[in-house]
Formats: sequence, structure tokens, C-alpha cells
Amino acid sequence: MAPTTTTTGNADLDRTKAYGARLVSDRTGSLDAAIKTVQGERFLGGDATTLVNGMQADISALETLGADIAAGTTVTQVDIDIDAVFGLRVYDLALPVMTDVVQIDQATNVRIPALNTDITTLRGDLNPNNQAVVGPLVNDMQTLVQTATSATSGLSAQLLAYTPAQWDADHGLLSNAGTDIRTADRALKVAGTDLQKAEWYLRHGAYRRHHR
Repeated sequence: MAPTTTTTGNADLDRTKAYGARLVSDRTGSLDAAIKTVQGERFLGGDATTLVNGMQADISALETLGADIAAGTTVTQVDIDIDAVFGLRVYDLALPVMTDVVQIDQATNVRIPALNTDITTLRGDLNPNNQAVVGPLVNDMQTLVQTATSATSGLSAQLLAYTPAQWDADHGLLSNAGTDIRTADRALKVAGTDLQKAEWYLRHGAYRRHHR
């Protein structure tokens, strides 16, 4: 006997609801994991609160949509709720912003201050015997740190204020942020290499000259 229209309709509704439930579960799980990551990074300061509050709001919205999907009585209504799940932009906006802010704040609150301290220390160690070698390395470090500082300046605040509506209208901020983060990261890595060279020379350079 062929299945009735009602039976077919119920099966379609069940499949659609199951799909919607998986979407909600995947997104809430990803947000929960992201919240734990943010809460474990002390260098985020006040940005951690903003990130967590935003992601918790998304979780609450997802849970509401999950309840609506579970209670849905028609495929059409459940499809509308599923569209609303996608509309929260968890993977397109919330999680990428979290990842970017963590990287930016680590650079601005940890890596750049540490290198500035190292630069100050190295400048204090300069003397006529090491100036020719260490001086240019310190100057290069200073330039690279300035590059990283300029690339990340104000970027976390812009990303934290980035709304889904703005994202829908223009994806440029996230794309440009990625470029700026990579620029800062490259500059800081090279500065770190300069630091290693300068420290090596300060440890070994004078010794080698003395024992020639």
C-alpha cells in the first residue's frame, strides 16, 4: 500500500526538524568551546567580557530557535526557524571575530609590550663595541613593532562592534582584519628573530673578540 500524504508529510517534518536540531547543536557547541577559550586568556581584558556576552546571547537565541524547531508543526515554519539559525552568523561572524580579537589582543597586550621592553633593554646595553652590530638590529625591531602596532591599532574595537547587518552588507572588515593580523604577525616574528640575533651577539660577540 502506498504511503499516505499525511505519513509522507510527517516524515518530511521529522527530517527537517532533525536537520534544524543538528544545526542548533553544532553552533551552540562551537560557541561553548569558544567561550571557554576566551575565558582562559587573561590578556583579553575587557574584550573577554564583550566576546562572552555576545556569544552567550547567540547561544540563548539558538536555544530559543531550537525550541521553536522542536515544536514546529509544519515544514514551512521549521524552515523559517532554520533560516533564522543561519541568520545569526555564528560561523560567518561571531567565531571569526572571536579568533581575530584573540590574535590582535595577544599581539597588542603581550607580544608588542614584551618586545618594547626588550628594545629598551637592548638600547641600554649598547656601547661602542657592539653598536655597529646590535644598533641596526634594535632599530629594525623598533620599526617592525611600529608596523605591528599600526596594523592592529583599534582593530579589536572595530571587530567587536561589527554587526551581522554590516557583515551582510560588506564582508570587507573581516577580510581586511585578516590581512592586518598577518602583517602584524610577520613583523613581530621578524622582530623576534632580530632579538635573538642581538642577544646572541651580546652573549658571544665580545667573548669571540677577546679570544682572537
